[in-house]
This record gives sequence, C-alpha cells and structure tokens, in this order.
Amino acid sequence: MEIQQLLIPKVTVSKMRKKNGHIYYVYIPQSYTEYIQYKKWNIIAVLNGKEIPLGPRSPFKHGNNLIVTLPLAYKDLWESLLGKEIDLIFLRI
Repeated sequence: MEIQQLLIPKVTVSKMRKKNGHIYYVYIPQSYTEYIQYKKWNIIAVLNGKEIPLGPRSPFKHGNNLIVTLPLAYKDLWESLLGKEIDLIFLRI
C-alpha cells in the first residue's frame, strides 16, 4: 500500500549558496526517507497554523539525506524563518 499523504513535523529551514544565488530547503528526517523518496508530492508548509501551498516538488538526494527545495517566490519568508522549524504536509500527486 502506498502512502497518499504524510505530515513531517519540525523540519528546519536552511539556505545554501549556489553559483547564481541561493536556494532555501529543508532536510527530510531519515525515518521518512523510505516513504517519500523519488516520488512527486504536492507540498504544503504549515506556519503558526497557516497553510502555505508550495506546489509540486520532488525530494532529491543531497549527500546521504533527502532535501526539498522551497520556492523562491517566498524568499523573504524563508529568510525570516532560517534556522526555525516548520511542518510540511506531503500530498501524493
């Protein structure tokens, strides 16, 4: 049976430098890796009780971990949340 939705609580917002700017992302805890890897999900961030749709995303490997990039359209929001925890809802597409 395949999981259709999943809540991943308390993931930390981080920033990584790239050649042409920055990306914002969250690491997926290893205990969730087997459920979500290599699949496309519609992701919703939950911040202080508010839901922010992040759209379709595919987690990918970064070293030994999976990460999910966060949309740059919310750059100011991610800057204010660097190092803070958010919850993510993954809905199977």
